[in-house]
Amino acid sequence: MPEPILIEDFTDFDKSLLYKLGSSYYASKGLKAFSKASGSYIPNEISNSYPHARAFVELCKKIILDKKIDKFKILEFGSGSGIFARHALLAAKDLGIEKNIVFYLSDITSKTFDEIKSIGVLNDFQEHTHYEFLELNLLNIPNTYSKTFDAVLLNYVFDALPTLPLRYSEEGNLEKLQIQIWQNPDDKSLNENNLLEDSNLLSRLLIQELWVKYSPSQGLEQKYFDLLSKDLVDHRSKILYPYAALSATEMLLDLLDDNGFIYVSDMPLDKNDPGIFRMFANAIVNYFSEPLITKLITNQNYCGYVVQDNSFLRMFYFKNQNLFLELLDLMKELYEKTSTVDIYYDIRKALDSISSPHSKDLIEFLCKKFLEFDKHSCVSYFMQAKLFELIGETEKAQIARTKAQKLDFLGNFS
Repeated sequence: MPEPILIEDFTDFDKSLLYKLGSSYYASKGLKAFSKASGSYIPNEISNSYPHARAFVELCKKIILDKKIDKFKILEFGSGSGIFARHALLAAKDLGIEKNIVFYLSDITSKTFDEIKSIGVLNDFQEHTHYEFLELNLLNIPNTYSKTFDAVLLNYVFDALPTLPLRYSEEGNLEKLQIQIWQNPDDKSLNENNLLEDSNLLSRLLIQELWVKYSPSQGLEQKYFDLLSKDLVDHRSKILYPYAALSATEMLLDLLDDNGFIYVSDMPLDKNDPGIFRMFANAIVNYFSEPLITKLITNQNYCGYVVQDNSFLRMFYFKNQNLFLELLDLMKELYEKTSTVDIYYDIRKALDSISSPHSKDLIEFLCKKFLEFDKHSCVSYFMQAKLFELIGETEKAQIARTKAQKLDFLGNFS
């Protein structure tokens, strides 16, 4: 039997081929990375859902009205497909503050913006009035950058940044994770030029782990090293050291207006998951240490609110303590007492599981309930189409399906 082929010898986890492949994958795939039509893909329905965007915009609305802000500037880093921006602007219209919001979509390459325009995600809105595009690198914002914002949004971004897993040895010394990567000798497709055709390449690599003594190198690892402590061990007896996310957070604080805030939504920590990361297509998604981000923020006298439900880990960081206190009750109402995203997702799963026309009353009830949370996305129209098909209303089903397909920008529901 042929022996496995060594692709990369032991390398620090955060500098390994896993990250290089992920970067190449996003760069080569573009918006197709988020499309089911590509085969394996990056899930994005929940993070881009209308209920998620609306809850965020409701928070913005209170600030706009209370502070009498004429133009509330929202900056989204890593805008992806632009669908969250679309739903945020639709929510602003529903809430009567469309004229008060300018949404800035940012990415490290203008290629993303060209694709957003080509598939028409934002066609219902006007560029330079309702939204703008900004080419910005989250980890390298120029010191001379002078534009400030009322809200900075990172929607499933921190989990993609370099993270170094650490642990304490039995002797009490810090160790870092290194990985060794092998290729199955029967797999002839390990070629970065094939990433567009092969969305499962990363999952087929063979990975070995090694823990070695750790002392921080220069740069960001050294800069935030003092934040680490044994009480921050939070996942499988490890510290997940998100030095890149810490650096990004610090830079983002400088982009806030006096009443500005940062909103981070990301994958909730699964304490039952023995892994350090998850894999979607050819991209890795890290679990990361929220307490380290909060510790950095509080050390700089900013205020933080952190909450987790089944769908998201949400982090809010405020520059103004008084504003934070004024918004605290609303945040608890939106994210603790009621999680519209969790309800949305549960109804969605329930509807997907029903296939019998004899469940007509149940389907009708669930569809009406679903539309209380989402009347705008392709999902809502596909749900209506399913209802009409099951009860034999073929003409209405076709109308609903046509509307759904028009809004199915990524081809995930066709």
